[in-house]
Formats: sequence, C-alpha cells, structure tokens
Amino acid sequence: MALPALAMAQTRVEMVVLRTADAVEVYFGLPANALEPVFALPPSALTEADGTVDFDGLREGTYLMADDLLAPADARIGGAPARFEGLSMMVHPLADRLPFVDPVGALLATTVCTVPTPETAPRLSDLYAYAGFIAYTDTPRAPISLRLPVTGRGSVTFDVREYGMQGYVGSYSATVPDGETLALMAPDPAPRFAGLGGLLLMVALAGLGALAFRRRRGS
Repeated sequence: MALPALAMAQTRVEMVVLRTADAVEVYFGLPANALEPVFALPPSALTEADGTVDFDGLREGTYLMADDLLAPADARIGGAPARFEGLSMMVHPLADRLPFVDPVGALLATTVCTVPTPETAPRLSDLYAYAGFIAYTDTPRAPISLRLPVTGRGSVTFDVREYGMQGYVGSYSATVPDGETLALMAPDPAPRFAGLGGLLLMVALAGLGALAFRRRRGS
C-alpha cells in the first residue's frame, strides 16, 4: 500500500558530503516524520507502541538504525555498487536544531544529543532527524547515486553541500521524484582552498568519521 503523498513544499532534506582520500561521508538532516516517505524507514524504528520517542534509548547507540535508513536504497559510486554503513543517527527537538552546514556540525548532530530527556515524550512530528554514513572507495571523487525506494510520496528536494580535503567545494539542490535517483555531482577538480586551518580540519574530520566507524564495529 502506498504511503500518503508528501508535498514537495513541505520537505527539503539537508545534506553534507565529505570526500576524503579513501572514503565518502554522507550526512542527512530532515524532519523526523519525513523519514518514512523519503527513505521508507517505518515509524516503529524510532517510536514506542504509543507513538512517542524514547530519548534514553537513542543514547545507547543508533548505528544499526542508520543502517536500516539506507538499506532500501541502491547506492553507487562511479557506477559501481557501494556500501554506505551507518555512523550514527540522532533526533533533536525542532526548536533546538543544530548547525548543519559543514562536516563538523553534521558529525556532531548525528552523534550527540544536546538536550535532556523531555518530561513529556515527544512524537516524530516534534523532532528533526540527522543520520551519517561512510563508504570506503578507491574513487571518492566519482559521482554518487542513491536510488530511493518507492513510497507514494511527492518529489523531495535535497540541498547538498560538498566538502573535500581542502575544504568547502560548493552547494546545489536536486529534486527527486518518488522512486528515482539522487545524483550527487562529482566535485570540481580544483575546489576552493580553505587555508591550512581548513585543510587540517578536514583531515581531523576524516579521522573522526573513521574512528566512529571502527568503534561501532568493535574493532
């Protein structure tokens, strides 16, 4: 059965992409109640039987939940099948959304819960969700494609910010009809240099992403 159609004007998904020497990190930010129509993640993945979200449960680790988020998508890098594995997933109150414009903010938003457990358990409609993924590849600068599942939604717009080891590369938006492919453009061969500080920051972030991945795998 098709899910209720999602109006395009109601949903914009934020994305931060970091391409390092041997991996690609991809981060998503979107209203939590859009997880099902955009990615086919059922509400039961985040909610209790009464429809509320258990904040304390989320603090115990959510990388498996992140894996489930992209499981229905056909992911490719340079046309070859790619395995994006979840780093973490987190939700924040809509009124307390975190900065999500660069890899620093994206990594923090997906791994850190900045609010105490609410006295009244929130519902998905009260929350904003963040999820991060990593894929190791020999061609990190190649185009990335994610064919999304058919859910019965309307078109959704992804607002993408690309980063490389030298810093910020550029931004663009892509509108994806239901069941179609999100194409992430390969970065310009000569991205704008962010200075030594920016370069060191990208190197540190790449290490943090890899460390989070190793910790979630217990290695």
